[in-house]
Amino acid sequence: MFTGGRDNVPLSPVIYIATTYPTTIMKQLFSLLAVLWIVAMGTVKAAENEIYAVYSTDGQTMTLYYDNQRAARSGVTDWFYYDDLPRSEKDRLHAVKTVVLDISMKKARPTSTKRWFFNYNITKIEHLEYLNTENVTTMAAMFSVCHSLKEVDVSTFNTKNVTDMNCMFAFSMELESVDVRNFDMQRVNETSCMFAYCTELTTILCDDDWSKYSKIYSSGMFFWCEKLAGGKGTRYNAEITDMTYARPDGGTGNPGYFTEK
Repeated sequence: MFTGGRDNVPLSPVIYIATTYPTTIMKQLFSLLAVLWIVAMGTVKAAENEIYAVYSTDGQTMTLYYDNQRAARSGVTDWFYYDDLPRSEKDRLHAVKTVVLDISMKKARPTSTKRWFFNYNITKIEHLEYLNTENVTTMAAMFSVCHSLKEVDVSTFNTKNVTDMNCMFAFSMELESVDVRNFDMQRVNETSCMFAYCTELTTILCDDDWSKYSKIYSSGMFFWCEKLAGGKGTRYNAEITDMTYARPDGGTGNPGYFTEK
């Protein structure tokens, strides 16, 4: 308790300081108090990191970022599912030919990549190795209906927590080969239509026998993959489109649609 004045009555700390110390010191003290109050009230707060997209000036490239610099960039758009976009944004998106993942994406920890590139008219995706998928549980339709995509590098994907790969590459009719040797299928429950209607797909690189995972629902997994062939010559069989042949090709004795490397 502070006292002062003619009657020696109690004074508040602020009044005591104001009547005791010089003006210069008072200004410094009040400035410090103001800053501390602002911080305490949470009004000084850095923008949080987020995933967002930036269009190039010619509109043909889209770059994905994960940082707090959104306000400082031009050409920014939200990262939406295709189906959730307004008509004008869909038209703009269809002009994009290349998607690039910025190195900042390494810090992102998405739990879903469902439909991330669904119905994109892109010809390539650069730096997918920057996408950390260790917490992802669904990759359903991630690259589905990418009509012009001939190759996609998913060799660095961590799928240890993924349960759903439904339609992951479906209807990507220009896709020619895919390397899934790094895929961990331990927790996957569904691969139905995973490669369905990939009509140009000839090669799936994989050393693991997925057919042993009997719990996986895989109806139509290879439906209409007419050009697909295993590493030892096993040709696509329209009667076997589930996971039965989702294994390295062992020839006539143990046919499969996968190619070991």
